[in-house]
Amino acid sequence: MAEEGDGKKTMRESIEGMTERNAHLRFEEYKLSAYVRKTSRWIANLDVTGRAETLEMGSVKVDQDGFEKLAKEVGMTATLEIGSVEVDEGSRGKGNFSRFLDDFEKLAKETKRIAYVECVLNPILEKELMKRNYTKTIDGENTYFMVTPSREEGG
Repeated sequence: MAEEGDGKKTMRESIEGMTERNAHLRFEEYKLSAYVRKTSRWIANLDVTGRAETLEMGSVKVDQDGFEKLAKEVGMTATLEIGSVEVDEGSRGKGNFSRFLDDFEKLAKETKRIAYVECVLNPILEKELMKRNYTKTIDGENTYFMVTPSREEGG
């Protein structure tokens, strides 16, 4: 899949301007490219404060028009997801991804979505996500999600 845009748009412009649920996007401001998804997931036992007691994921395949309606009916939660990310070689270790993640979490909160990071393979990133109050899924996969309201409330 080709990257969308030239990286000159803001994160909000790039993500809100996505014509599909998922896209490879270039974020020049952060010197990185990311595979981003706007979707819904079933996250079990998500209470009103945004904390999860148990986490389970499921998938339902429906056409584009029926997706949001079905998601609400079966209790799915709106998510803003990072599927993969690659920081430019000469820009690693300089805080670019941390700044990107700060802004990504802020955008998720502003759009009433859960920030979700998939398939974390880097142990340094895993530790950073845990410091940021990300919760690991119970199935043991390297997948995390974060509920943005709990971070603001200090939880």
